[in-house]
This record gives sequence, C-alpha cells and structure tokens, in this order.
Amino acid sequence: MATPTEEPTITMETCGDDVSDPTMETIGVLSDVSMASRSLPVGVVSTNFKVTRGFGGIAENAKVNVDRLYLRQVMTGWDANQSDLIQPNAVTGLGKTAVNNWGVYDGAGSKAELVAKTHGMHTLAGKWSNWFTLAFVVGRFEASTLQVMGANDEDEADNDWAIVGGTGEFAMARGIIRRRVYSITNNTLTHALTIEFFCHMTEVSV
Repeated sequence: MATPTEEPTITMETCGDDVSDPTMETIGVLSDVSMASRSLPVGVVSTNFKVTRGFGGIAENAKVNVDRLYLRQVMTGWDANQSDLIQPNAVTGLGKTAVNNWGVYDGAGSKAELVAKTHGMHTLAGKWSNWFTLAFVVGRFEASTLQVMGANDEDEADNDWAIVGGTGEFAMARGIIRRRVYSITNNTLTHALTIEFFCHMTEVSV
C-alpha cells in the first residue's frame, strides 16, 4: 500500500457553519501552512491537527481533530509491543489477555515519526475489549493523554473507540477514535486512526 506523502499541517478555524453565532470566535485559518513557519517549535505536532475555540458556557473550550495517525500492533518477534498475560480457553479463546505498548506514528512508512504510545490491555470476551492510555510524546502535547475504551471483533475491518477522559492539554476530553485496518503483514497489524474530541485547553492557540 502507498505511504501517505502529505506534509503534516495544523489548521484552526471557526467552530460550526454559522460564523454569525456570537459564541463562536474566529481564530484564523492556517490551512496547509508548514508548522516550521509558525511561532511554536518545529515538531510541535506531527500530524494534521485542527483546533477550534468557542463552545458557549460548557466546560470544554476546544475541539480537536487529528487524522493520518497509524497504530502499529507488532504481535510477535524481537520488537513485539504486546505480551500475553492470560492464556485463553483452548476451544473458545475466551479470556485471552495481553498488555500492550503500541506505537502511534504520523505515517505508515518506516520513516514515520512517533507521535504517541498506547499503554494498556486488551482481552477477548466475545469481542476484543481494549482500554488504554494514549500518551502523546510531541511538542506542546507531550505528556498530555487520552483515556480510550472500545471493542472490536477479531476480523472487524473498522470500528470506533470511545475517548472517555484526558489530561494535560486534553483535560476532560470526550470523543471518538475511528479505527480501520490499514495493512497486515506476517507479524504486524497497522491501524489507521482518525481522532475527534472536545476538551478543556489551558490556551486554545497555534
């Protein structure tokens, strides 16, 4: 499969379609502007982030959209990033449980940069149930986290995971991660992720 070639960008725009709404504030559109030309340090984010300000009186003051992220699940080998904890029922597979430290990258190719790590577990209980902390490791979002839960069938090509909390720049996050299978090799399953959530940021700016 082809490796995405788009340059990572960060864009910000008004929230919603009705720009006359007084609760919405235009920050400005920075579409397709290289992050290196902005005031923040190079590498502040490695993918296409869109942050929107203005949600009236509710606690959340920002909406974040992230795309072109790729989660690599390496199941066996010297570089495996998951390990079995509980052996399953030999017939049904029920109860199989593994701890995972999956990497999330800004591209699908070998030169992609690490954006986040997923620290958590997954267990087979009819479906694969996943729960993990998505810990970001880049720029202004370093040490910020998302708490993620969700289930999928073993052969399910795509599904959604819920974002049920967050810390740091993503405090009080709530939203969704849309997951689809991007590629399968001998020992690696790569998932393409699209993330959308609301949160309370200390400063909503680029």
